Amino acid sequence: MGELSIPGYRLLYGNAAYRMKDYFILPNSRKLLLLSNAGQAVFMLLDEQHLPIDTLEFASAPANIQFWMDSDSTFSYNSIFYKSKCCPINYKSGVAEFAIRH
Repeated sequence: MGELSIPGYRLLYGNAAYRMKDYFILPNSRKLLLLSNAGQAVFMLLDEQHLPIDTLEFASAPANIQFWMDSDSTFSYNSIFYKSKCCPINYKSGVAEFAIRH
């Protein structure tokens, strides 16, 4: 997996096309991972068995990737975005916000 790992988990996600950038451990043993490759960032929510529950993709530049969770459990992703169906700006920096709902 490279430089990041979580104790007690043998494999979080494996794909040669992606590189794990960051992760959060959420309640109920779920993990939210940020993975990236050229031209996009992928947020992947894993369940207790390490299986993907849901994914969210942004077309964005791989440089200047920042990912954090605010006190109200809103996630923020700061990058340079490409125009796509979920983003009206093209090759401009911005912040995308999202939250996990049960």
